Amino acid sequence: MSLDAIGEALDAEGVGIVSNEEIEALIAALEDAGHQVRIDEEGSGVERLRKVLDATRVLKAQLGRTPTAQEISAQSGLTPFAVKHALALARVMRQ
Repeated sequence: MSLDAIGEALDAEGVGIVSNEEIEALIAALEDAGHQVRIDEEGSGVERLRKVLDATRVLKAQLGRTPTAQEISAQSGLTPFAVKHALALARVMRQ
């Protein structure tokens, strides 16, 4: 199961924006149930992550603080859900 598929399923259910903690809990629950959550090495997930990281760097320099997901969304042109998804991807990739 990919992170993209999880995001699409949540969106299809009308869940909307979920917190980083909720994403982490969902991934942990899926892994505990024996499902493998994979990270797509290429494609839209990585490209979104690049956009989010670029926007975060610009905003941090401008604001002098860590930007919010809403601010990153506005700067990157991505939806808040896509921003949170990319941030969750970054956390998983660091593990």
